[in-house]
Amino acid sequence: YILPDLTKWQTSSSSFSPTDDTDEEYALLFETLSSVLMRMYEPFGLAQVQIEYKQDLDIPNHLSPKIIRRGGYPFLKLVFDNVQQLTDVRMKLKTDIIEPNSKKQQEQQQ
Repeated sequence: YILPDLTKWQTSSSSFSPTDDTDEEYALLFETLSSVLMRMYEPFGLAQVQIEYKQDLDIPNHLSPKIIRRGGYPFLKLVFDNVQQLTDVRMKLKTDIIEPNSKKQQEQQQ
């Protein structure tokens, strides 16, 4: 799979065009996360990782020019061929990543 160039990423509502170092860092972060997820979960049926931009209308600054410029906050969208592959990867993510992270977080809070 060829990962998209996130500095030229286009969505239906707007385009992602980094203007400062933080935007470029986010683009690099999402590109890295996409490639890691593809390598780890492609054998389990992960077909594609896409970046979607969603607006959260509940936050106080949802009309901020920085948020509007990008089209919202970025989220990773995992695409599968069927529901069984989705549930397999969900369970694997839960056991590999979510549970260890929640245990670490609980230990740090104590």
